[in-house]
Amino acid sequence: MKKYSNYLLSSLLLIVFAACEDVSDNAIPHTAAPALILVDGGPTFSADQAVAVTVEFRELRKSGVRIDTLGAAPNVQQIDIEVTNDNGLSVLQEGISLSDGIATYQGTWEAVLGTTPEPGMSARLEFAGTSTDGIPFRKYYTVAVE
Repeated sequence: MKKYSNYLLSSLLLIVFAACEDVSDNAIPHTAAPALILVDGGPTFSADQAVAVTVEFRELRKSGVRIDTLGAAPNVQQIDIEVTNDNGLSVLQEGISLSDGIATYQGTWEAVLGTTPEPGMSARLEFAGTSTDGIPFRKYYTVAVE
C-alpha cells in the first residue's frame, strides 16, 4: 500500500511541476496600472443636455500583488481625452490639466457626435495619459443619447 501511495504522490508532484508556466513565455508584458480611474456622470444624457463627465485619478501604491493604499494625490500630470462617435468622427483634447486629481470633460452633443443627437446614438470617451513614472494608461467610457 505504501508503494502505491509513494507512486501516487510522485505522479501528483510531477503533474503539478509540469503544469507550471514560465512567465517569460507571455506574449504581452504585464505592467501594473499606475492609477485607479473613477468616472462620474452619465452614461446617458438627454439630447438637450450637455455631456459632462468627471474623471478622478487615484494613485495606487502597490507591493507585490496587493494594493497597500489609495493615495489622494495622483501620480498623473495631465491627460488627453479623445471622443469617437458612431460616424467615426474623432475629436482630441490634449493636455487637460488636473486639479487635485480631477479632470472634467464637457461638450455639446453636436460637438461629440458631429451631428444632431437622436436617441440611441453613442460616443466613446477615451481618457489617456502617462504617469510620472512613464507608464501609459487609458480608460474607455461610452455615453449615449437617451
